[in-house]
Amino acid sequence: MTLSSTLCKVIHQINPATKRYSFPFKIFKKREAAVWILGSDGRESARLRLDGDYLVSGFGNDSGGEISLTESGLARAATGRSLLVIRDMDFTQDELTEALRQYESMISKLEKALAGLAQTAKPQRTLAERRLKALRIGEALIREAAQ
Repeated sequence: MTLSSTLCKVIHQINPATKRYSFPFKIFKKREAAVWILGSDGRESARLRLDGDYLVSGFGNDSGGEISLTESGLARAATGRSLLVIRDMDFTQDELTEALRQYESMISKLEKALAGLAQTAKPQRTLAERRLKALRIGEALIREAAQ
């Protein structure tokens, strides 16, 4: 499941003559479009009920869809208020299991890459330790010869 947009909300000024309000983001199920009536001060007033206060069309469309207020929804809406539509996605057990499987696969690949890096770095460390030991021996020989 992929989303074509990171946009997840839209706010419309309520007009009593308007029943339909668009949303420009993809949803997969109609219950993923949550609708709120905001007070004139912008604070949350009330969440509308799906299939009671509003209907959703266009789910599954990349370009978004539309909210249609029912008579009940229109009665709850008032001039001067705003209509907030947000994407409210549920994650099912199958989706979470798939995401977990993908993360476990990524972790496994990362562990293998790190193990390979450690194997590559080990000979380099051994070589560096040998060179350091040779330098110390050479330094000791030079001091000994200088005395």
